[in-house]
Amino acid sequence: SIQVHIRIASLPLAGAMQSALMKHIPDARLHASLPVRVMLYALIGFGRRLGNASPASFQAFMRWFVEPVFSIMARLMARGLISRSRAIGCPLPAVWLTLKGADAEGAQGERGTGSPETVIVWLPGGGFLTRSPTATPFAMALLPRLARLLPAGSSVPRILVLNYRLPAKAAETMYDLEAALSWASASGRRLIVCGDSAGGYLAVSLALRAARQRGAEGAAAVGLSSALLGAVGVCPWLDFTHSGCSVQQNLNMDLLPLSFVERGARSWVQAMVDSGIPEEQALRTSSPAIASDLSYMEKGKVFLVAGARDILRDDTLRFAKRAPEGAVRTLVVDDGVLGTHDMVLMLRSEKTEAAFDAVAGFCAERMAA
Repeated sequence: SIQVHIRIASLPLAGAMQSALMKHIPDARLHASLPVRVMLYALIGFGRRLGNASPASFQAFMRWFVEPVFSIMARLMARGLISRSRAIGCPLPAVWLTLKGADAEGAQGERGTGSPETVIVWLPGGGFLTRSPTATPFAMALLPRLARLLPAGSSVPRILVLNYRLPAKAAETMYDLEAALSWASASGRRLIVCGDSAGGYLAVSLALRAARQRGAEGAAAVGLSSALLGAVGVCPWLDFTHSGCSVQQNLNMDLLPLSFVERGARSWVQAMVDSGIPEEQALRTSSPAIASDLSYMEKGKVFLVAGARDILRDDTLRFAKRAPEGAVRTLVVDDGVLGTHDMVLMLRSEKTEAAFDAVAGFCAERMAA
């Protein structure tokens, strides 16, 4: 594809769209697919205004417009390369993504030899109120990279994209996810759990539960604690109090308005509030970046990727700082635009391409562990 480097000030755009672009891209440079970027940043501006004015309308906009558009994009990406199929029997609605061709055939052959299969589970973000439409495209981008990174003859993992119930609530959602992961790990399958934004929170939370369980049970650990190889969070949401400096610094660069995201956080802890715990305390104690005991974390099993211009950047940095040395690996991406949206929406520069490669590299490394 042709790489385009152009100053926004020189774009012949309508005044309103140019204003939206200038607001959301302070560095005023675009790389790669220019028409798609123009649409994306105009969409961000529209989505933020709609979310601030009417959260219900924003949810409908995401469900009936944004999700279908990205579903079409995902199908176009997958054509001839990746097969999609319903995960029949899974306790939650889910889709299998499988690489086609010789690599996938080799993977199927190796599964027949008795070697344990590895499954990558992807948990979509969306602030616990809506579903991130970018989860499937991101997951698809990992499969060909894994095929290149894994040794010849190795099993290329399938990816299971899970759709949890919305609005998400702590106890119910974690119960549903553990049931789905128990199903996914049947027959000795090993798991790597990944997610973006709120899905990154879920991936990290599941990794913390598994590590805590392994610490308590040792060699006798079973279930998720024995099946989980690692966790990946892409721009994970790890502080429900939004106390990091990056929230105010990058407030106008996110599709989801802060008021909308705060509603999702309150939904997550509602059962705790109903039981008599003050809301502020419930939000804080549910935030791994500032409250959770991380002393039991194991070395090298969590990998977090953050956008330098993302509102959740400091969630990643503070979580990694609190964790035991070597327990959390981090990568902060600054490609001169937004980082986060470039990475997750696949409007990629060299640096965000490197972030995709790093996620695939971590998964390949954990598979070899």
